[in-house]
Amino acid sequence: MRKSLTPVPTRQKSKERPDAETPPAGALAQIVSIPVQRVFPPRQAAQYLGVHPQTLKKLTDEGKLPARWMGNRRAYTLEELDHFINSLPDYNQSRGEYPGQKGDN
Repeated sequence: MRKSLTPVPTRQKSKERPDAETPPAGALAQIVSIPVQRVFPPRQAAQYLGVHPQTLKKLTDEGKLPARWMGNRRAYTLEELDHFINSLPDYNQSRGEYPGQKGDN
């Protein structure tokens, strides 16, 4: 986990929290970065990938896309979905073909 020190701007006491102390001018505060790991249910994961939920189920059943179980439902992390997208072959839009695919010429 990476920590960094950032100058905190001087503020007046909060009206919402009158007991909150204002740090002195030029004081440094610690900022802790928290890893982002969002979890999607199957329907939202399928929408994120641009596929039908049945296609997502098929990809998971074939072992091409890992899923986790949350209760009795599958769940997909953003990291796993992005990894799957990055593992797909590049598509050449201008030629309409994938690498290694021969054109009609």
